[in-house]
Amino acid sequence: MGIWENIKAKREAKKQQEIDEEIERIEQIKGKRLNEKGKEKIVKNVENRRTRRGIRNTIIAILGSIGIVVGGQSLLTDGNEGKQPDNKTNMEMDNENTTSTTKRDEYLQELQDLSQYQDLEDSQKEIRDTRIIDEILKMYNGNLLEQAEIDKDDLGIIFQDHVGEGHIIEKHSEDGEVSYIENASKTTEDLQAGETWVESKDIGHIYVLVDNENNNTVAGIGAIDKAYHEIDVEQIRANGIVYEKNDQTYIGLPEEYELQYIDENFGNYFQDRQEKVKQEQKEDNEIEF
Repeated sequence: MGIWENIKAKREAKKQQEIDEEIERIEQIKGKRLNEKGKEKIVKNVENRRTRRGIRNTIIAILGSIGIVVGGQSLLTDGNEGKQPDNKTNMEMDNENTTSTTKRDEYLQELQDLSQYQDLEDSQKEIRDTRIIDEILKMYNGNLLEQAEIDKDDLGIIFQDHVGEGHIIEKHSEDGEVSYIENASKTTEDLQAGETWVESKDIGHIYVLVDNENNNTVAGIGAIDKAYHEIDVEQIRANGIVYEKNDQTYIGLPEEYELQYIDENFGNYFQDRQEKVKQEQKEDNEIEF
């Protein structure tokens, strides 16, 4: 095996070790084995992380080569540049200066290219992550007739906070499984065996995705008893509108993601919708002269 093949093999082995360790860490957190889709996600995350590290190290190396301070330490050599030997001709010195300038320009151009790549990556980071919302919308449209499919603008989100008792139902099945239900029309008399109201103090925020075109619920998640849980939203009222669950189209939450990550996506989507509404209101209030 040649030198470069040996280096490549070592890098691949190190990357695989990092992937294996990350999979093991996530499985310990979740308390179960990841499926293939979950493992593919880990592989992608590790590869992206290693790419970012590689870009950063390259930038630092380029900065060092042209004498720019990195991390508070100057990478310039101490003292002034050495005096040119007296026996060198002006042409020789001009050639050296030109070569030095050209090399510096090349480094700066390479640095600019990498910085633009980094700026693009940073701008992508600033975009709020709502990929779970996109997946749910795609699955939801898959349950609709083609002519009835909705756009993302039609996918609304309802945020609830500090709700009172008699709002969320905790359901215990015969096999001991616990699930949560929201149904605005249910009263205490309507509760079935194994169902109780969750106390107000145990209910945190709740997000519910709704189809604004058909007034149907799509999925729900909430913080209950200091943990994230999926909520089966049978009925919800907001802004004078009643949204109801359609068993033929209701999606719920994708199982392959951690609930905390899903909750963050829902929160990001809610912020995006809020900002869009504010921007539309601002535009409506502007007067043209």
